[in-house]
Amino acid sequence: MGDFKRNEQIIMSRLDQAEKQSKGNDKKQGSMKDAVDSTEQIRQWEDHMWPVEKLEENLKTNKDKGLTQQ
Repeated sequence: MGDFKRNEQIIMSRLDQAEKQSKGNDKKQGSMKDAVDSTEQIRQWEDHMWPVEKLEENLKTNKDKGLTQQ
């Protein structure tokens, strides 16, 4: 367990350093917290478990007709 904690601390330290270095870039970038929050939102997606009818409704499409030209 100690090795795991040490490795976690090393990785988090490297991530913090990378974040600090990236702040100097001209591109607008989010923080590490933003990335983690976004990943957590994706992890909670349940679209793949919905019945086809609910998926069609939520995505405003029809499995038989497909997509429109729009």
